[in-house]
Amino acid sequence: MASLVAACLLLCADLAPTIALCDTEGRTHQPLAVGDAKAVVLVFTLHDCPIANRYVQELNRIAEAYEDKGVRLYAVLVDPSLSPEGARTHAEEFEYRFPVLLDAEHELVKRAKASKTPEAVVYDRTGRIVYRGRIDDRWVRLGKRKQHPDRLDLRLALDAVLSDREVETPETEVIGCYIPPMKGNR
Repeated sequence: MASLVAACLLLCADLAPTIALCDTEGRTHQPLAVGDAKAVVLVFTLHDCPIANRYVQELNRIAEAYEDKGVRLYAVLVDPSLSPEGARTHAEEFEYRFPVLLDAEHELVKRAKASKTPEAVVYDRTGRIVYRGRIDDRWVRLGKRKQHPDRLDLRLALDAVLSDREVETPETEVIGCYIPPMKGNR
C-alpha cells in the first residue's frame, strides 16, 4: 500500500503544473496552472517559421474572441538559440497581442510532446490535453495553401471544451516547421 501511495505521489508530482516561463516582457507565467481558466492553449512557434508567422493575426483574433470566455492563449517560442532580445523583437514585429513565452529549454515542448510549429495544444480545466494539432486546414502541404480554410480546428476544439463536449477530432496533422533539438541533442 505504501508503495502504491508513493507511486501516485510521483505521478502527481510529474503532472503538476510547475513549469514557470518568462514572456518577452519579462513577466513570469505558469501556463499549465489552469486555475480558473476553462481552457489553456499553447501554440508552439519559431521566429523563422513562415507558416507559424502567417498565423499570428488569426491567433490574435482567437485570443480576443475567447479571452472573455475563460480561455488563456500563449505562444511558445521554442528556438534554443533565440535570445530574449530576439524574441522580444519578433513578438513586436508580428504584433502578438497575447503572451509569448520563451521555452529555450523545451520544458513545455517535452510536457506537451510538441514536435512542429505552429502546433496548438489545448488543455481543459482539469489540465488534460483535449486537442493537439493545426490551427486550421489552410495549409495542404509545405508550399501549398488554400486562400481560406474549410475547417477551423482550434476554434472547434475550444467551442467543444467551452460547451463541456468532447472534441470531435482531438488530433490533426500540423503542416509547418520541426521544432529544433536542444543543443547537444542533435
